[in-house]
Amino acid sequence: MPRSFGMAVLMLLTSFLFYSCDLLRKHNDADIETPPVKKNWKAAEELMNIDKEFAAYSRDSGLKKAYLEFLDEEAVMLRPNHYPLVGTYTLDFVSQLDDKDTEVSWEVKDGEVASSDDLGFTYGVYTVIQKESKDTVQRGTYAMVWKKNKEGLWKVVMDNGSPGVGDEKDTGRENQ
Repeated sequence: MPRSFGMAVLMLLTSFLFYSCDLLRKHNDADIETPPVKKNWKAAEELMNIDKEFAAYSRDSGLKKAYLEFLDEEAVMLRPNHYPLVGTYTLDFVSQLDDKDTEVSWEVKDGEVASSDDLGFTYGVYTVIQKESKDTVQRGTYAMVWKKNKEGLWKVVMDNGSPGVGDEKDTGRENQ
């Protein structure tokens, strides 16, 4: 192979490489316009109302009974200082809750439902109150992942509570 032909191929490959890099530089992800995701407000409101029903049922009937009603049989529960509880372990844990001296209430702040309309989440703040003295024992945040079951009912498939929360004015979400 003549030396000049090898040099020509090398220069052609080098030019192609520089051209390719220039194309990559001009067309990065920031240049690609993606349509904004539209929140399904009606479905999100429905799910947040179900979360509110869950909270009201807990207030009226106790946390244990409410969890047993709203948890999916395969639910995962995340709690501080515990390994994740899954399925029957979650239900066993909930069945052993002693809620006769405390009342747990929570307020949903927001939620969203997937476009498939069978999976969603809610989050908010919770308060644990001593029933007898009405003293606040604990405040925290929570997030729940919900899934529609075979009957079309929303059930909690993941529950995560995190203790320790300051005043709402510190969250940047005081108008929610």
